[in-house]
Amino acid sequence: MPSDDAPSRIPEPKRRVRFAAHGTMPDATRDLRSGHSSSSGSRRRRGGGGQGLAHAKKEWVIGGLIVVLLLVTVAGLWVMGRMHSKGGQGEPVAGDRAEASTPLEKWHGPVPSVIADRFMKAKSQEERLELIRNPEQVGPEMETFFKSGPGATEQVKGFNWLTSGSSGNLVFETYSVEIADGPARLLSVTVDPQGAKVDFECYARWSSVAWPDLIAGKVAEAAEVRVILQPGGFYLHEFSDEQKWVHFKATSPDLQETLDLYLDRQNPSIRDIQESENKIFPATLSIRGVNGSEKRRQFEITAVKAMEWVKPG
Repeated sequence: MPSDDAPSRIPEPKRRVRFAAHGTMPDATRDLRSGHSSSSGSRRRRGGGGQGLAHAKKEWVIGGLIVVLLLVTVAGLWVMGRMHSKGGQGEPVAGDRAEASTPLEKWHGPVPSVIADRFMKAKSQEERLELIRNPEQVGPEMETFFKSGPGATEQVKGFNWLTSGSSGNLVFETYSVEIADGPARLLSVTVDPQGAKVDFECYARWSSVAWPDLIAGKVAEAAEVRVILQPGGFYLHEFSDEQKWVHFKATSPDLQETLDLYLDRQNPSIRDIQESENKIFPATLSIRGVNGSEKRRQFEITAVKAMEWVKPG
């Protein structure tokens, strides 16, 4: 696991790259050298030693210029290839944007990997409160989670960096936390020069309503749930009109079966989902049953709060 002194992925200052190229001398240069040998030999036989030396120097200068031009060309092609591999036209990826906007000298406090390590090792509510986003808002939820919820019995075996992501204008690093005899959890830590923080609600897969109560029909609406969405094609009962609804299958490590979720095609969020490059992605949603549809595990998506388990802002 990382320590305060261990190097971290975020933030890292940009480094200048020096290019070096090695290769055989081009044919054109070898021809020049061959020409120099034969012509200078003839001139020496004719007694033109001084002119031969000057001509040889000129040929070496020309050959050197050709080699330099070739090296510059190779280096330029290499740089273009690197830029293309990072998104085309030199556009930086999310991690590069974070690094570019958060110079090392402006960073305050531990970097995300250290915050993640401290959160995993924390033993008390007070320790954890110093490491999370919005502690006043989510503090009570976190205390319940670790006192009488899943966190009270889960044994963390370790964690590893998984990916970088963004939600709105918020950039974060996500780590996969290995749980003994249980599904892994996602630990997301914001990349913020003013102080990296853990998103507890992402880690706990927090929902405003308990899944058993929602599925049993004890409640028909949830202001916030975290699921994994993928496109579906199931239209039945209250959601049989395919012209009105878009169907998604929803899963979660906290659910034994999938749910059928439906988004109105007139909902503004439909554009964001359709433009997403990912066919399967985590999402934070508001959902509700329609005319008892919750008993059939069918729900309307009333709001897309984030196309991640981390909410922006």
